[in-house]
Amino acid sequence: MICGDSLSAGDAEARAVALANALAGEGLTVLFAADDGPLRGALDARVKYLPIENVHHALTHAAHDLSYLLREQRPDVIHSYDDTCALAAALAVKASKVGCARVLTHDAPMLPRMPRFISGPIMRHCADRFVATSRDRLMVLKKLGVPGEKIIRIPRFLDPDVETSPSVATAAADPRTDTRDTIQAYRDLLAARSP
Repeated sequence: MICGDSLSAGDAEARAVALANALAGEGLTVLFAADDGPLRGALDARVKYLPIENVHHALTHAAHDLSYLLREQRPDVIHSYDDTCALAAALAVKASKVGCARVLTHDAPMLPRMPRFISGPIMRHCADRFVATSRDRLMVLKKLGVPGEKIIRIPRFLDPDVETSPSVATAAADPRTDTRDTIQAYRDLLAARSP
C-alpha cells in the first residue's frame, strides 16, 4: 500500500504515482491510499485507489481511515511518502494490529515546525525502513538519529543527484532499476520480520 497525502499535482505526489504504477508493472498488487486529486487519472488501472482524508488537513481522521483499510486489505507493506503520512500510517498500524512493514520515503523536510529533539524520536518510530532520495535527505535522517542499517539510498526517479560515472548514472536513473531496488528493499524487510 502506498500512502500519500493527496493525488494533487505536486512533485512528490507524481513520484508516488510513478512508483505505484511501476510496482504494478512488475506484477505486485498495489493499493494507493490518499485524498482524491487530479493525479488519480494517472494511476495505472492495476492500482487500486483507496480514498482517505488528507493527512495534512485531518491527521486523526486519515489514521482512522488507514486503520480500517489495513484491517480490510491486509497489505504486507505500507509505504508512506512524507513524514505526516508515516505518522498516520504508524498510528493506523498500531490501532489495526495488522503487522505490516512500514517504509518512509524521505523526500521532504520532516516535521519542519518541530525541533529535532522532538521530531527525531517520532520519526524513528514511524517506519521500519527509510528511503533517502538524495545525499541531503540521507544526512538529515542520520542527524535525526535513524540508524544507518534502516536507511536505503534509492535516488528518486530520474534524479540528477547520482554520485557515479555516466554509464552507471544512466542505469541508476532508470525507473525500472529504482523499482527493482524498492521491491528488493520490501523483500529484505519482510524477510527480516519473519520468525
